[in-house]
Amino acid sequence: MTLQEKDYKKFVLFFSFSFIIIPLIELISIYILLNTGVNFYGHKMLFSELMFNSSYMPFSGKLLFILLTISGCFFLIIGITMLKINSKSLSENLLRAKKIFMIGILILIFTFLKLGYLSFLGRTLVSINGKESTFLHLIMSSTFGPFYVTVIWLFFTGVICFQLMAGLFLAALGLNWVLELQKQTNQK
Repeated sequence: MTLQEKDYKKFVLFFSFSFIIIPLIELISIYILLNTGVNFYGHKMLFSELMFNSSYMPFSGKLLFILLTISGCFFLIIGITMLKINSKSLSENLLRAKKIFMIGILILIFTFLKLGYLSFLGRTLVSINGKESTFLHLIMSSTFGPFYVTVIWLFFTGVICFQLMAGLFLAALGLNWVLELQKQTNQK
């Protein structure tokens, strides 16, 4: 079964809208998370104070959280780029197919980086008054904050899983389209 040009465009359109909507939800979730009140060993504070106060979390944890936020913005830009590539009437479909293949590879690379940010942030030590705990242990603790803090953190993991699958699918779709177009030109 061979796919037609309109089928390829439908797939790319679906993933471009997904890469626009999901990072927007992710950025809104980060905003909600930063403005949530948490309980850190009896000290009530905002999540943003825990993240960015120099005495609670090391600089590496702050940097990882900022990089996690920036990666959400990057995937939003990728979604807009895919939408523009799909909407342009390129004179040659081979160029569009190669761009889709490269975007799929870029999504894979940057999603693995984002996975690293998330896992290293989860292992970051947070300390207050001599008590230390890992950031992930705090997030998963039932006494730390509202339940939606844990849900938002698990949502980040789910987004990474979706982005890995989408990157694989887009790279395979672009490669399949390139090979199909080259086979058609060789037959002519």
